[in-house]
Amino acid sequence: MKVTNSIMHPSLREICYNFIREKILNQTYASGSKIDIDEIAKELGVSTTPVREAISQLTSEGLIYNIPRRGFYVSEFSLEYLEDIFDIREQLEILAVEKATQKASKEDIEELKRLIEKYKASFNRKPWNKCYELDRQFHEKITEISKNKMLINILRGIGDTIQAIRTLHCKTLRDLEITLKEHTDILSGIASKDPNRAKEAMKLHLEHVKRDLIDLISSVDRGFRVCQESSVNS
Repeated sequence: MKVTNSIMHPSLREICYNFIREKILNQTYASGSKIDIDEIAKELGVSTTPVREAISQLTSEGLIYNIPRRGFYVSEFSLEYLEDIFDIREQLEILAVEKATQKASKEDIEELKRLIEKYKASFNRKPWNKCYELDRQFHEKITEISKNKMLINILRGIGDTIQAIRTLHCKTLRDLEITLKEHTDILSGIASKDPNRAKEAMKLHLEHVKRDLIDLISSVDRGFRVCQESSVNS
């Protein structure tokens, strides 16, 4: 069967979307900064049309917002917004881990174990960007195991927002060790086919992450938090 070019290659809109999204998630485009549509089009060698289409999608996902007659800006995350999104995330991820506990195969459990081992191994590689990505992969794998397409799509969008906020957070080795233990507890509940245990472990983990990020946003509200080299090496 012949494979068409549209299947083999991403569209210009997808290229623009992935480019802008990555810039937001790694904070190259900082929170609150204006999106320069003409500059992005020039950098990518495309017209402004696919750039605008990508921005429209990112706006619907909450990573960008529009001020009429002024332009598009990278979303800033208030305490109220963060609390709202974590309330939603907690309920949905608890549902996801419950379904995953019921449906997980031996292969699924082995994959979760591999992600935890990779997470632990990445402690020695600073900066810890790989840890953030493996953390996200662990949660996405659990949602994938649930086989609920609606959950997968909603939580992927929420995950983008959490990832954007997380890039501002100066984690310490102690933070990573706590996450490792909490992920291990979640996996233990799934592997033992105990949905209540898995749900409780997920709830405790998300409450911990929420507290950390609320503390972060609070510190930003009081004045920009500066990550010193000494904290990275602690």
